[in-house]
Amino acid sequence: MAANGSAGALSPDQMDALFNILTHYATYSDIETLKEPIAWARFGFPFADRTPGSVATLDSAMSQMVLSSASKSKTKQCEASVPVLQTLLVQFILPLPGVREFPQDWWRVRALSITSRLAQADLSEAYDKGSIGIRKTLATASGSVLEMITRAAFRGLPQAPTPPPVRSYDRTRASELKQAYDDMLQYMMYGNSVDQFFDHFARTDDLDSFMPGTPAVTDYIVIHLAGLIHQILVRYSDGPFLVKMLDNVQTMIPWKLVKQTLRVSNAGNMINSMLKIVLTKLSVSNLLKSDKDKVGDGSDEKGQNLVQKIISFALSMDTSDLRKAAEKIEKGKDRPSAAALQEIREHLALGREAHEGARAASIRKSQSIIFIVLNARDPNMAASLSASQHAQCLEYYAALLAIRDREVITSSLCREMPDHLTGAIREAVASFTPLIQIVHEGVDLKSHIDPLQDFIQELVKVSKPNKKTGQPPSIDDYVRLLHKYRPFLYRFLHEIASKVPVVWGWFREWAKSACAKFRMDGSINQDLQKLFASLDPSAQGAVLSAVNAHADYLTSLDRLSLSRLQAAATQTSSQDAGVPGAYLARWQSLIDETLVTPSVPSGPLRRGKDVKNSSVVGKSSSKSGPFTGIPDNQLPPAPDLSSVLQALGDGFGRILRERATVLQAQVNLS
Repeated sequence: MAANGSAGALSPDQMDALFNILTHYATYSDIETLKEPIAWARFGFPFADRTPGSVATLDSAMSQMVLSSASKSKTKQCEASVPVLQTLLVQFILPLPGVREFPQDWWRVRALSITSRLAQADLSEAYDKGSIGIRKTLATASGSVLEMITRAAFRGLPQAPTPPPVRSYDRTRASELKQAYDDMLQYMMYGNSVDQFFDHFARTDDLDSFMPGTPAVTDYIVIHLAGLIHQILVRYSDGPFLVKMLDNVQTMIPWKLVKQTLRVSNAGNMINSMLKIVLTKLSVSNLLKSDKDKVGDGSDEKGQNLVQKIISFALSMDTSDLRKAAEKIEKGKDRPSAAALQEIREHLALGREAHEGARAASIRKSQSIIFIVLNARDPNMAASLSASQHAQCLEYYAALLAIRDREVITSSLCREMPDHLTGAIREAVASFTPLIQIVHEGVDLKSHIDPLQDFIQELVKVSKPNKKTGQPPSIDDYVRLLHKYRPFLYRFLHEIASKVPVVWGWFREWAKSACAKFRMDGSINQDLQKLFASLDPSAQGAVLSAVNAHADYLTSLDRLSLSRLQAAATQTSSQDAGVPGAYLARWQSLIDETLVTPSVPSGPLRRGKDVKNSSVVGKSSSKSGPFTGIPDNQLPPAPDLSSVLQALGDGFGRILRERATVLQAQVNLS
């Protein structure tokens, strides 16, 4: 258990636990906030100028839509809407070579218009659909990864009292793998290993010879990356569908034509030819090797380029199944009344305000979203539903929501005018053109396409159940795949480093600058101490109790993660050993905490943990279900942290916004 803090003060362990809590929820809160149309206008730099409180300029139609929702926004005018995400973008993405050359209008016109359109589309919530969909899964997954970077960016990595010795590590012991990784971070953040790393790749493509501990660090990273892939493609209920989508999409890529184009010796001609392949709004069916059935009859693809065709196809893969699911309910024997189904369709056609109002009423009254919708029109209609009919209505609404989501995303990205997606790609390539020209002159890019294509195809193959046993893939299957293809990545980096030193030097400077920003900064600890000290004694006691419980929870997660890492390192355990990485448990907790509509007209609200492994409407035809073994049950229960968020959440948000304002003014993109 964490040491007890004195009145008004937090011990180092308690400070770590408190910072962990606040960054966990602040990061995911930022991701959730991006669903508000006004959030993008108030994002701050680079969508607006660097002046604190600057609001981005939108076109007249979009501005009117955004202003209509401003009064209900969770963000205040003159405040950055998402300080965590803005800080990460400004500190680490904007300074990247190529990205720093993006014109101002790329952010303030292209990117802002695309993101604002999607936010204004009023995409469905997991609450209404009664299931954890792909968007929710990816949002929570990105939150669990980004929160680790957030902690490093806002507070930094503590420096070891003495530099760790350069040594080799026992790669069969999990504790040694973790120590190797921790030591490498010390070398990178506080030593000169960044320069040594870039120098090493200029000499050889053998990364394992970089330092004695490099093989152990590689194992640590590969195992965790394999675990993340396994979690998404195998354990997640929509994993089989994602694998199918990846397989179909990669067949739409004209690999042969791409490789032929990369043979063009003149860099300018090569870039123009590649843009024609990707962005020309002509039929490319003669370039695709997939069946005609896979790309449809082209009736809704008119005027789309290859990127937009791929997006449209990926989003429409299960639309026919969803329509069939809805039609089955409409024609079933014990179906709900035609009036009830019509009311559901009419509610779906209403705007964001009506949808949010019904959702809020459902939560407040502990009544299903269907009961709220039907009861508002006709109480007798809602009361007359049998249990079976109510369940069918929930499925019907979920299917219609899923269909609408796909239609509005496709419309926003592929059909609306002006076509900001095509413009954004074209302008981004123009910004990268000087870099691409230099690389093209020194490196045979064509030779690196085959390994990329092979990796994607083998990833799809590995992700499918064993044909003989029907068993899903294990983490070790992905570990072997990543180890098999990492030499191709090393070879590519070596060619860049040895043949294009100018470009390699640009990325060296970016990496050194990024690592310097991860050095320990104790100022945020002081801010948190002041914030905690400002609470009254009773509130401090409640916060300390939750913080101590969370510290114990993190310790339990670390122990469990280490045991799973040990199983993966020795390769002696089955997939039941589970996925290593404490961040995966935090991801799981975000999913588990997600509110879901009651399954009965009046009853308790459900959580994500109640539905995460349930079959998804319209996808019952999947031949392989999610892996739902013992490991999910091994995770320790997360403590109740509501007292911390109520007492310190707003104050911590102010700290983050103040820091984001300072950082956006300091960033140097020259």
